[in-house]
Amino acid sequence: MHKTLLFLVLLGFVNLAKGQDEKILETYVDEILNLEYKSAYAFASNISDSLLRKELKTLANLHYYAGQENNRQEYTIKIQKESTIQYCMALLNDGFDKLYHNPNKVDNFRSFYDAYIIAKELQIVPLQKMCLHGILEFYHFQYSLTHEQYKDYLDDFGKLAQSDIEKCRYLWYQIYFTFEDVKQDRRIDHTLIIDFDNVVDKLPKNHKFLPEYHSLKAIYFKIEKLYEKSRENHIKVIKNVEKLPHNKYLFFRSYINLAAIATHNKNYLQGLEYIEKAKAYIDYSDTLKSDAQIKRYSSSLYASIGEFEKAYNNLKSSVEILDSTRHYDNNLKNATLNIELNTAEKEKEIFLKSKEIKDKIIAIIILVALVILGSIIVLLYYRNTKRKQRIIAQQLEIEGQKLEKVEKEQELAAIDAMILGQEKEREAIASDLHDNVCALLSAAKMQFEHLTERVESKERQKVEELFDKTKNLLDNAYDEVHSMAYQKNSGIMAKKALLPAIENLIKNNNGINGINIELQHFGLDQRLESSKEIFIFRIIQELIANIVKHAKATEANISITLHKTTISIIVEDNGVGISEEVLLKNKGLGIRNIKKRIQSINGTIDFDSYTNKGTSVVIEIPK
Repeated sequence: MHKTLLFLVLLGFVNLAKGQDEKILETYVDEILNLEYKSAYAFASNISDSLLRKELKTLANLHYYAGQENNRQEYTIKIQKESTIQYCMALLNDGFDKLYHNPNKVDNFRSFYDAYIIAKELQIVPLQKMCLHGILEFYHFQYSLTHEQYKDYLDDFGKLAQSDIEKCRYLWYQIYFTFEDVKQDRRIDHTLIIDFDNVVDKLPKNHKFLPEYHSLKAIYFKIEKLYEKSRENHIKVIKNVEKLPHNKYLFFRSYINLAAIATHNKNYLQGLEYIEKAKAYIDYSDTLKSDAQIKRYSSSLYASIGEFEKAYNNLKSSVEILDSTRHYDNNLKNATLNIELNTAEKEKEIFLKSKEIKDKIIAIIILVALVILGSIIVLLYYRNTKRKQRIIAQQLEIEGQKLEKVEKEQELAAIDAMILGQEKEREAIASDLHDNVCALLSAAKMQFEHLTERVESKERQKVEELFDKTKNLLDNAYDEVHSMAYQKNSGIMAKKALLPAIENLIKNNNGINGINIELQHFGLDQRLESSKEIFIFRIIQELIANIVKHAKATEANISITLHKTTISIIVEDNGVGISEEVLLKNKGLGIRNIKKRIQSINGTIDFDSYTNKGTSVVIEIPK
């Protein structure tokens, strides 16, 4: 009994440690894909399994040095061949060790492929991502693509990609393989480039992946024959990439491409300088291909500056190197095809195991789904009842709002009718005053002047004084009636525009109760619609009347500014202010009418008033 209990406790601890190791493995793979190899090495130290810990540290170091270490110790698999995480990692180490140190050998692919099969059997997603990364790196390192074997693996990686860096790497491989397609018409997919830019924008500003991004964009611009943009991106790579062993190829690629761009721009001496800089970054593990590129570009540059012997020797050497490496590409192509053709049975076995597990999972899912479905039905019934209640309440609220809107529209219509009636009444009064009263007074004045000329009296001086006084009274009456007609008749704005009418209004009110009114205006040199000018005039007339009658102010200022879409009006005074009760409760017919008028044309009005400190009125109306 005690032994059984001890066994179960130990089994629990083992499973707990195993689950913790898988979480660390997930973080480890994420660090590898983010190019944080030292951080990945540190995470590997937390793995409880000593064999797995050792393999993970080895893989982190392989990525960090990428075949550029001075003293290489060849990796050999020392783990028993079986479907375990440890053996899967050993296969990955074997694959990356061969890829980084002997990139032209064909057995690299086998290690990556076998590791991927085990990762799929174990159903460990981070491990599958790492294996697919290895396979895609294998295709990246090798040769121009004359077939589409890589596509299935790239699709698998794309399906597993979740984080921003995983999506970046997926698009990076997709774009790179497109560039390497032997069919030129399929080398550019602008949609992929846009997607790539959008995903990279989500990475941190100093992310270690950015130099690879700029390097790929430089190649893209070169294919598009945008040589200056290509050069700028290569310069960004050189300036921003860290001088670490695994980044060595980025320096080499950038300098080689800068030499090619310099050749295109006929800067041949600068091109040779770039070639010399590229020599410092030759790949230790693949010096032949690096040397072939250097000699090929050197040949072109020497020929351009007239050093034909050097050009010939470099070209000859480049051709010989390429001939010696070409058979590797052919062997590589055949080997990868044979491996994939011979693995169908293994894939079938994995599929059957997965199907058995899936069937069990499906049975559990169905049971859980039935319970959830019942719960959902109850929840939906409850929510539906509540929703109906909310709909009824909303409908009642909407009806109330509609009624309120109708009442408001009726009130605005009544105000509009009142304003229209006032305008017509003013026009009629102004017309009568001008046509009748003024005419009669003018005739009376002329009659008295006629009598003055012919009157004969002994007390002539008194008569003259009487006539003078009468004449003065008639003059004053005439001027007063004329002034009333001028002020009240809105038609004057149709003749002289809004600005003269306001200026005249201010002139007539200046001095009343000791007040001084000033006007500032901007943009009123152009006419507005007649109705708009009348509207503005009446608002300002009402505000000035309120100031003169109630404000007890000595100073007032009116500012009118005409904008592109709005008209701003500011009226200020230094009077006693408007009480809070009047403002909040809309007491006073004048203020209420002004507010209603402005609201009727979708304008705004704000009152800012303090006791004994004056009032400021800010109005915004549509132009």
